Amino acid sequence: MSDLRPTEPEEENQAFHRNLGDGRYDSSAATAGPWSAGTQHAGPPSALLGRALEEGGAREGFRITRVTVDLPRPVPSRNCTSKYAPSAPVRAQSWSKAN
Repeated sequence: MSDLRPTEPEEENQAFHRNLGDGRYDSSAATAGPWSAGTQHAGPPSALLGRALEEGGAREGFRITRVTVDLPRPVPSRNCTSKYAPSAPVRAQSWSKAN
């Protein structure tokens, strides 16, 4: 029977993205999805968007409780950018957008 355990990634490839500054990130080989080495699986780009929301900050007295990510098409495995844009608060909640 063959060993089905995954091999350990090289130390330099453990991170999904390398921060290039100014909201820009370089995708590592670890982001490659199961369908194509040229596209990322949903986890790494979703994490970048979550980070952008965290860094943008919630309104005073609030915290981020739910993040929904819609990926209408595959995300290419190359340099990418994440941006945060706050929106107007609505009563006891606030919507924010990261792309």
